[in-house]
Amino acid sequence: MTVPERIEGKSSIGLVSVSSMRGLYHTMQGEGQGASIGYRLYSTFNIWEPKACMGYAYNGHTAMFVRLHGAVFAVIGWNPRSYISAQIKTVWASAFGEKNRFTCDGTWYDDGTMIHDPTAISLEIDVKPKQAFDFGTAIKELPGSNGLGGAKAHYTFLPAEMESNETPFVGQCTEMAVVVLCTWLYQYKDTPGCTELRKALFKMANSQDQNERNLLQGKMMQFINGWNGTH
Repeated sequence: MTVPERIEGKSSIGLVSVSSMRGLYHTMQGEGQGASIGYRLYSTFNIWEPKACMGYAYNGHTAMFVRLHGAVFAVIGWNPRSYISAQIKTVWASAFGEKNRFTCDGTWYDDGTMIHDPTAISLEIDVKPKQAFDFGTAIKELPGSNGLGGAKAHYTFLPAEMESNETPFVGQCTEMAVVVLCTWLYQYKDTPGCTELRKALFKMANSQDQNERNLLQGKMMQFINGWNGTH
């Protein structure tokens, strides 16, 4: 599908997601159906962070998104600090029957290339240009940092389990993006739609079902498709 790089006159904030791997050719209708894994890797390759494309295509990903005066202004997401380290831990955990039950150092990245993935879909709520600028400027300061508000966080694929088993401050990409976005949606509560979206995101992301929280990335893709279909 890919996310348009320009929508004339639109200023918005929200989220962008890409799907996890579904075989050699993507099978989900409306999300780049038929796109090959090779093309997905090529479409999001970035020479400055060459391994990121593998994370997008294999695991899927969600990041915060800002459009200002029609153009994409910021795409910022939470990722493992080292893709190689995360992959080694994944293989190790799988070998001993504890698939993905680990944490690793996390960091915020500029995920700008992910919008070119054919499975990319965005949720964008219209705001005033200054609101989009302020949010975008704030999240652009996150890349390279390892948490929020001075507190260090760890990356995990299974937040519902690992936050209680190992450390209280952990999260995967979807969870962390929702936390930050909703903070700003609360500040913009007088802007039409912001409160509705904030409440819907919190309800979706804070399920009491452990499985749903651990599989939040796929659930986010469904949420965005559902939101866009009704708004």
